[in-house]
Amino acid sequence: MKDPSNTPPLRGVIPAIVSPCDVNDDFDAAAFSRLAEALIEEGVAGLYVCGLTGEGYQLAMEERREAVEIAVNICGTKAGVLAHVGTQDTRLSCRLAAHAAEAGAHGVAAIPPMARTFPEIERYYHELAAASAGLPVFIYHIPIYTKWEATFDQLARLSEIKGVCGIKFTDYNLMLMRRLTAIRRDFTLLYGRDEQFAAGIALGAHGGVGSTDNIFPRAYLAIQRAVNQGHFEDAFQIQSSITDAMILTEEYGLAACIEAVLVRVGMAKGIRRQPAIRLNKADTSAFLDRLRPILERLPSDAQTGFLKGF
Repeated sequence: MKDPSNTPPLRGVIPAIVSPCDVNDDFDAAAFSRLAEALIEEGVAGLYVCGLTGEGYQLAMEERREAVEIAVNICGTKAGVLAHVGTQDTRLSCRLAAHAAEAGAHGVAAIPPMARTFPEIERYYHELAAASAGLPVFIYHIPIYTKWEATFDQLARLSEIKGVCGIKFTDYNLMLMRRLTAIRRDFTLLYGRDEQFAAGIALGAHGGVGSTDNIFPRAYLAIQRAVNQGHFEDAFQIQSSITDAMILTEEYGLAACIEAVLVRVGMAKGIRRQPAIRLNKADTSAFLDRLRPILERLPSDAQTGFLKGF
């Protein structure tokens, strides 16, 4: 495991990096490396590897390990690596957590197993923390996926598990989020709703992990910078443009649109595996033509370098 003194803080804009695939749906290590390097160059604080956006559940165990190893190698001491190790099997999650520690990741996160009682979820995180070899552990609240409407008391109880240092909070309930930011000073809250990132930061989130960070990293960096400087009007103007872009993606599918952009700029051949269906040429052209004027509204410091001229 890496020297803790060299561990970058797991706060700030941390893209939920996609896991590119080749024509056979196998993990494309070269494309993953290319995107990881580009995102770090844009100035993000770290990479969230093999989450839902990264199709962690669609990857083989060896592919998930490879993605973490590549991310650690590319990030070095410049940025943090938060490895998502969630599975439906506690044993597999613990093995992935142990590997993340050995590989030099800076933290692990996990969506809890589906259709479990709270005592079972609590036990899961206890086991995960024990297997993580001292790495910070992030619990993951995403009720739209897990169908678990966690209460504040339940999430606060999970935060008391030894080794748990934060939460990835992907929910619209900003009241609950705000309460969680006050649990303790060293507890990190990473907000996961890209369309209202500015509101999350304004209410105390320490950063964010999002899907559209793959293509709009500088916009989110600019939002957090503006909020931290008290320039709320600037922050919400940028947020409005990004939210408009996300509204546009609802017509085509968010993941399909992220894929279309990354394919167009040469970052990947694809990011989604079967049975996902990619946008056809007509829809791709229509989407990109409508996206461009939205992105042109962004100030220069909020425009992603590798998207210019796409």
